[in-house]
Amino acid sequence: MAVQSGKKDKAKLVEELNDKFNRATSVILTDYKGLSVKDLSDIRNRLRGCSAEYKVVKNTLALRAAEGTGVKNLQDYFTGTTGVVMSYGEIVAPMKTLLDYSSKLAPFKLKAGVLEGAVLSPAMIKDVANLPSREVLISKALGGMMSPMFGLASTLHGVLRKFAYVMNAVKNSKEN
Repeated sequence: MAVQSGKKDKAKLVEELNDKFNRATSVILTDYKGLSVKDLSDIRNRLRGCSAEYKVVKNTLALRAAEGTGVKNLQDYFTGTTGVVMSYGEIVAPMKTLLDYSSKLAPFKLKAGVLEGAVLSPAMIKDVANLPSREVLISKALGGMMSPMFGLASTLHGVLRKFAYVMNAVKNSKEN
């Protein structure tokens, strides 16, 4: 009976993990070997604050759960101790958090990640983490679109100003 119950539990865990992989906007694999329970709890709490989840998984179960998802591309990285970070909204904030912890805690390492089906190396994760926030990117894009309009307005204003100077000079020359 206990074996059947264990198989059912594992099947349920695989199904839940598969659902999370399908819903996640990005998935990052970490190596947590050597971290204390306190450190792992701290990482989990910080990630929860940015709509992400950190889960320690068995590699065999995670590989089964990855079937049919973009996470399948990470199958070579499910080795050793594996922690999985699943982000459900913001992409940059969880990566910044992980990058921060990987630099603070020597044993904590980023293995790889997947973003929209593309595999990310640790260096690529760092590049994504260093991107400005969504709001900053939007404001830069709007500023770039507005810049030509301000340039045109300034040029037209300069033409009008010069025209006014010429008209004033013509008026002054006719008065003399």
